[in-house]
Amino acid sequence: MPQASALPAGVYVARLVRATGTQLTKVVKE
Repeated sequence: MPQASALPAGVYVARLVRATGTQLTKVVKE
């Protein structure tokens, strides 16, 4: 089931990118 594992993977990547973007924003503000 490639599709079943593709969805969680996409969500994980999205969260990772979002978390990284938040950290970068904090660094820039400081």
